[in-house]
Amino acid sequence: MDSHKPKGRLINLHGYSIESDGYEKYQTTKDVYFRSKPIIDKGNVIRYDKLVPEDCINPVGADIPPEEYIRIPKESYVLLIGHTLTKEVISGKEGNWYYVRLFPPCSGGYPTTSVEGWVFGEYIEKLKK
Repeated sequence: MDSHKPKGRLINLHGYSIESDGYEKYQTTKDVYFRSKPIIDKGNVIRYDKLVPEDCINPVGADIPPEEYIRIPKESYVLLIGHTLTKEVISGKEGNWYYVRLFPPCSGGYPTTSVEGWVFGEYIEKLKK
């Protein structure tokens, strides 16, 4: 979704009806799953280690299991593109799914490329200025 949509417009995105959010700046509040669809299904999880260079996640000499690199790290920067029209309850929390542009962090300073996908709204907050 490369074109900017004004906040509050209803749009169809890959078969899902969403309301546009005008690219507001947010961050994740905990390590979160990043998904290709707004549903709970292991098959649509986009692994963090597939979004960034290996040096971002596996420091030299570290022996960290691959399952540690599934979720997007806490305080990752996202731009809100839009959200689902209905709320869901997931793990006892109620919220919308948000389609976002993620800027994957890399502690090693290596360049990363932004990518779009879904996060559950209860795990993001407005970026503090």
